[in-house]
Amino acid sequence: MDHDELVRLRGSLTPLTEVDAAIPDPCSNLWLRKSGADPWEYDVMLMDTSEGFWTYKRDARVNLPSDEILWERDGIRYLRPDAIHWLRSALTTAHPRHPWITLLDR
Repeated sequence: MDHDELVRLRGSLTPLTEVDAAIPDPCSNLWLRKSGADPWEYDVMLMDTSEGFWTYKRDARVNLPSDEILWERDGIRYLRPDAIHWLRSALTTAHPRHPWITLLDR
């Protein structure tokens, strides 16, 4: 896939129907379902870490050590549930008008 093809993929759904299909570099999440006729079941977020830190791709002020946001079981890493205070602070920093902020204040 060349650069122009990758640029066209942004903001669109690209079916990965082959088991060994490569995930394009600009992909930041996968929506998964059993078949094309079934409803979406999972939204899997893909993220990069560097030097042991995760940094929010839209605002570098929001970051955490990888060990604080990930946990591992059977060799698979998962995103830890966010602490409410940290999530509220991160949203206030990156998206000050986000509707979840008022919900987290309750």
